[in-house]
Amino acid sequence: MFATLLLFFCLVAQAAPEETPLTLEQALVAADDRNLALQAIGYELDKADAQLSQAWGSVLPMASAGGSYRRADHVDEVDMGGSTDALAPLFEAMGIEMPDQESEPMVVSRVDNASAHLNLSVSLINPTAWSSIRVARRAVDLTELTIADTRQELLVGVAQAWYLALMSDTVVSLQEAQVTSATHHLAVAEARAKAGDGLRLDVIRAQTDLAAAKEGLLDAQRARETTRDTLGVLTGIGGLVIPVGEPTVDVPRGTDDELVSIALKQRSDLATRRSSLELAEAQLGARRAQFLPTVDLAWQGTWQITPSTDMGSDDPTRWNAIVSLNVPLYAHHRYAGLDEGRAARSQIEAQLRDAEVKAELAVRQARRDYETAVDSVVLA
Repeated sequence: MFATLLLFFCLVAQAAPEETPLTLEQALVAADDRNLALQAIGYELDKADAQLSQAWGSVLPMASAGGSYRRADHVDEVDMGGSTDALAPLFEAMGIEMPDQESEPMVVSRVDNASAHLNLSVSLINPTAWSSIRVARRAVDLTELTIADTRQELLVGVAQAWYLALMSDTVVSLQEAQVTSATHHLAVAEARAKAGDGLRLDVIRAQTDLAAAKEGLLDAQRARETTRDTLGVLTGIGGLVIPVGEPTVDVPRGTDDELVSIALKQRSDLATRRSSLELAEAQLGARRAQFLPTVDLAWQGTWQITPSTDMGSDDPTRWNAIVSLNVPLYAHHRYAGLDEGRAARSQIEAQLRDAEVKAELAVRQARRDYETAVDSVVLA
């Protein structure tokens, strides 16, 4: 029996989550270093940098090389001497004496044919590619601001979770006091009922109050464990994080207009929306660039590895330089793309104005909430 109880308590001890005390500053630092969601979104910047490199690839020179080999079943030849012999009667009728000539057949296609080639190309004038680079740069800026905004939201969430976990200790203490008080009231009610000075209804009511107080205590304890568990996940530490210390919060000073002005300049979510507007402008510029002409330069060199035919040159190498001009004349989908880009830009502008108005309201509301909390503490 003793061994069974010992094993049970060992299993319970192993299953109990580890408790880690943290101050608010330590919790914020741990979340900044360990939070998995923040680490995952950090790879978005790597993706944006890679897309910027891809955009640069459209204006940088490109090179390719290759080769080919063909094996035929026989040689193709042309006998030029036989062709002139067939015209001999015609020349005799005209009184023209043809000289005696002997010729060997000309090789038109050999059995083995091997060649290699090298191709080089570069865009000299390509407004679409230039605009794509600008779009990719704006996308990198937007990604950096998005990561900063996500980080700020995470740290605010960690601070809120830390304060909730700290407040949960007070809630548990209050519920424990409620249980103690309800237990005392029940004892008094039972004593009075036993002495004949009280009613049985008072005992039942005291029992109900005690049961409700115990249930409230259990709920408060579970809520405290949940907040500590949440704080452990947000900080990346795991287990149950116990808040310690008494942090001091600096209250922003200034009028509502001054605080609103600071918020409009410094809030990361507004900076992200402004960057989104810049990206939409760049994308609209890229759509306009599709209507502009492009100029490309290409160079191609070939090398005939096997001997050339009798009808070809003895020089086994060839090269060609090509300059091409492409002028877009009409493509209906490009005009529809312009309309879509203008609509997207207008939408983001409206969203930015809406976010600024809501930010102003949030600052004023936060100021009122703070003053209400201060008054509540004074009244308490």
